[in-house]
Amino acid sequence: MPYPSKSDLFVFEAWAELAQRDPQAFEQQRQHYIDALIAEMPSAHRRRMECLQWRIDMERNRAATPLSACVRISRMMMDSVYGKEGLVDAIKGKVSYEVAAPLNVVAFTRRVKQGQEK
Repeated sequence: MPYPSKSDLFVFEAWAELAQRDPQAFEQQRQHYIDALIAEMPSAHRRRMECLQWRIDMERNRAATPLSACVRISRMMMDSVYGKEGLVDAIKGKVSYEVAAPLNVVAFTRRVKQGQEK
C-alpha cells in the first residue's frame, strides 16, 4: 500500500470508523503507516525513530486499557520535554553533548588449555 500524501495522512473520522468496525485492520493500517513514515526518514534519524516507536509499542502493550496507554505515552512525552536533560534543559544550554574521552582498554591474551591448539 503506498504512503499517503500529507493532506491524506490523517482523517480522524476514517480512522475512528475503521477502529470501531475492524480493530485488527485498524492495527495493521496503523503499523503500515508508521513503518512507511520511518522508512522515509533520513538514515541518520531512522534508528532513533525505530527505537522510539518500540518504546511506544511497549507502553501500549503494558497498559491495561487504551486510556492507560494514552496516559503512559503522554508521560513519556512530558518527560522528554521537561525531564532531566529534556528539551527544556537543552534549550537552556544545560545539556552537554561532549564526546567522552577514549577509555584505556586492557588487552587480554587468550589462554589455550593444555592439549588444545588455537
